[in-house]
Amino acid sequence: MQDSGGGADRAKIALNTWQEIADYLRVSIRAAQIYERDHELPVHRLPGGRARVWAYQEELDAWKRAWEERGRNVPPEPPAELPETAVPDPPAPPKRPRWLVWLLLPLLLGIATVFWILRPGVPTQFRVDDRSLIAEDRNGRVAWRYRFQEPLNPDPYRSSTEGWLKSGDLDGDSATTEFVFRLAPRGTGDVHSERLVAFTAKGKLMWSFTTGRRVKAKRRELSNLYEVNSLAIVPSRKRTPQVAFSANHASAYPNQVGALNGKTGKLEREYWHSGHLLRLGVHDWDRDGEPELILTGVNIGRADATLVMLDPLRMAGASMQPEGDPSQLEGFAPGVEKAVVRFPRSCMARRWGRMNRAARFSVLPGGLEIVVFDGNIESGAYLVYSLDRSLNVVQVDPSPDFSVRHHRQQREGDLDHEYSPNELLELARRVTVTRGR
Repeated sequence: MQDSGGGADRAKIALNTWQEIADYLRVSIRAAQIYERDHELPVHRLPGGRARVWAYQEELDAWKRAWEERGRNVPPEPPAELPETAVPDPPAPPKRPRWLVWLLLPLLLGIATVFWILRPGVPTQFRVDDRSLIAEDRNGRVAWRYRFQEPLNPDPYRSSTEGWLKSGDLDGDSATTEFVFRLAPRGTGDVHSERLVAFTAKGKLMWSFTTGRRVKAKRRELSNLYEVNSLAIVPSRKRTPQVAFSANHASAYPNQVGALNGKTGKLEREYWHSGHLLRLGVHDWDRDGEPELILTGVNIGRADATLVMLDPLRMAGASMQPEGDPSQLEGFAPGVEKAVVRFPRSCMARRWGRMNRAARFSVLPGGLEIVVFDGNIESGAYLVYSLDRSLNVVQVDPSPDFSVRHHRQQREGDLDHEYSPNELLELARRVTVTRGR
């Protein structure tokens, strides 16, 4: 580029880039830029942030002579390190062709879909092995597995999960489902009392509770060896749900009924019974919005079938036995029950010295229907008692085998009377109902 005068003199020759300026001075571009910044090298710029630069050879020569007249050479060239202003922009990444993106997108979506389909779902079924509880989804895929320290007793788990696992809302948030598991360890001894163990839907341990404790009866102290025979989740609209359970002594008669805080597993209330209560149900019997516990079994001291109704928020103490009964548990206040119903033994049970036992029951719109077996084992001979909402007997119906056995024992001389409907009326009249406080 020539200056505006248009002369051909060398002094008017302009250098139009930093590279030309640096070559003329025989230094690097960085050195020329530093000379301009720190040593007044005459460089011209057009207005603007990234404007073009130029310098005249005449002015550059004059700048060099000025340094020489001061007895100094041109400033030494600085180390070869580019200043921030001279660092070139990084090269742009190579652009990938769009067709490659569209080709890979369906593949990635397909892989994600496969993982989503194959991932385990919500647990819907459970099984146990030697030491583990295994949760599976509806397709049989393992959702999670929890391994216990002690081996498990396989016997309680041979039946359906109804007897050893319950699912529902334990923490009261209504958002997720939790699980309560009956842990039955293998072996004997006090350390092997059964436990209740709660898990989140993802298999995280929430809490663990060991059932039973050492209790005393007359002239006897009973070990802490209990088996869970029933459990249920007790919902509530006003408070944290509870886990209710019934656990009987493995070799004697005490039975613990407990209500645990569903979120923490802490024992909130308990009731003790002399005899085994093997069935447990949860129903809002008085229709006040808060459910009651209904348990059926036998009272060992009275030797009769028994139904016990409890308020899980108020139950306490122990059942009261007849005066002098050795099965009376000591150290407890009198039991706090809503109701206790006792069913008398039939003539056949009295003749053979057997206890009868209340077992299955159903809550109907008009009351309760209870199956009472004529003996301490479930056999074909039983009576079905229908109770109204006040727990009064409305009707008693025998099973077909009940009358057949009665006729057979009468023919064989074991009974001294014929079977008749009046016998059922007499049994209904002898049913006793004790209503609690």
